[in-house]
Amino acid sequence: MTEPIVNITGLEFNFDDKSKTRLCVPKMSIEAAQTVFLQGDSGSGKSTLLHLICGLWRAQKGSLRVLGQELTTMSGSERDLFRAQNISVIFQKLNLIPYLSAVENIQLACQFAKQSISVSDIHTLLEKLNLPRSVFQLSANQLSLGQQQRIAIARALANKPKLIIADEPTSALDQDNADDFIKLLFDVAGQTNTGILFVSHDTRWATQFDEHLHMRELAVLERQLAC
Repeated sequence: MTEPIVNITGLEFNFDDKSKTRLCVPKMSIEAAQTVFLQGDSGSGKSTLLHLICGLWRAQKGSLRVLGQELTTMSGSERDLFRAQNISVIFQKLNLIPYLSAVENIQLACQFAKQSISVSDIHTLLEKLNLPRSVFQLSANQLSLGQQQRIAIARALANKPKLIIADEPTSALDQDNADDFIKLLFDVAGQTNTGILFVSHDTRWATQFDEHLHMRELAVLERQLAC
């Protein structure tokens, strides 16, 4: 049986603050190519969980295996390289470098991952996302919001990740743009068999995902209590 791409058991993260708060996640898994909608209110710990799965933070107890690798035993630099090469994150604000072109934004992401990609392959990827060649060399701040969304998705796919994490990517979008973003993300991820962990408090699209998880059922955020 193939191991899930994300497999959590008895995970515990202690916040480094005076509140002595800890996040406990008894069990969670995401299968290869699975799409998962993670719902949670503000302050429920969902952002902390994403930071742990991405390897930005390290849990003090339990097991967190991503693509067969145990993140809790890796150093910070090892987790950074692992994330760059295997996981792509799409943020709410997209985080494109405004003065770089579409092509340059993708090249920069690949450099961080210590991977190479040809300009022709970048062009092919952008064309698959219905971006005209006329915008390839324009700076990101010259592009429409819809075009920037497509570049963000292309950047996320450039290093051929096995997992895409989308952190509230539609919260600043109107209904039409949000619908287009979800459809495009699903279409492209489906073609590449990429798993999706989509995080939001807005449940309008939850039924389109393979699984709908809620933080209140998945994890416990508590103070000075044992998990």
